Amino acid sequence: VLVDPDSARRGARRSHLSSGGAARVITASDEYDVADALRLMDPDVVLVSASDAILGGKLIRAVRAQFDEHPEPVPIVAWQSRLSLQGSPAELLEAGADAVISDDATVDEVLATVRALRRVIASATRRTGQQATSLAAVLDAVQASVALIDRDGRVHDANTALQLLWREMTGQRSSPVGGELAQFLIPSDRPALAEAMASVFSAVAGGVVTVECTLGVSLSRGIPAHIKLVRLEDSATGPVVVAQVEDLREQRRVEEMLQSSRWRALDRQQTMDMAARLRNLVMAISQSVGALAPVRTSGDVVLSSTH
Repeated sequence: VLVDPDSARRGARRSHLSSGGAARVITASDEYDVADALRLMDPDVVLVSASDAILGGKLIRAVRAQFDEHPEPVPIVAWQSRLSLQGSPAELLEAGADAVISDDATVDEVLATVRALRRVIASATRRTGQQATSLAAVLDAVQASVALIDRDGRVHDANTALQLLWREMTGQRSSPVGGELAQFLIPSDRPALAEAMASVFSAVAGGVVTVECTLGVSLSRGIPAHIKLVRLEDSATGPVVVAQVEDLREQRRVEEMLQSSRWRALDRQQTMDMAARLRNLVMAISQSVGALAPVRTSGDVVLSSTH
């Protein structure tokens, strides 16, 4: 993508790069055109014409901002002009350019710079991929549901156990990675989590904060859970908090079973106690009746009547 607000220079440089089929060039006049191009393609490089230090630096920063939502890294090369106000390479690099080429650079020099930057990106991407694979293996070795949280409070990574719990909650095959941890909780429990997150972010490395909550959309259909937040060492880009999510459903079922068993045992004991009291009462009544009955001197029964 070639970005240049000057239409004449933009056309000349496009012809220069496209000569002999050396490169396929998409032109843009500003950062908004770059955003449109990124939605349609994955460019190898963005060339920004830097006519002066102020406007060129401003355009480079604006173009750099368009890559926040782009999934792949794309290098930005500042292409200087003949103007004396173009700015030094240091100023353009400070503005966000990854490399600076002169106005009279040949097509081969431009393409060699692009290939060099792409090699650097490919190497960094491989290392990041290897680290991510290693990290994923470590997380999946943990039986508990675990998420890594970045300093913006978003889920940086989640192991398989947490992914499965998320799918059970939502009924979708989407991933919680990239969203906030609060999306797991019912709305009424999110303020408590926000307070816990603020506390753990302000804690030193190794600090632990816990919160009892309900996962899901509603309390009636939610999943009782216990979340443990552990502060990691500070990191500029990586995760800074580990969140362990413990599903308490089985524990609650066991507690309910024990409670029910206790009630049943209590009911049986109360029944036995009542039966014993009744037996004692019957025996007492029998003894009382026996004590009140007249003593007979013989076995004859005497009947009397009054006429």
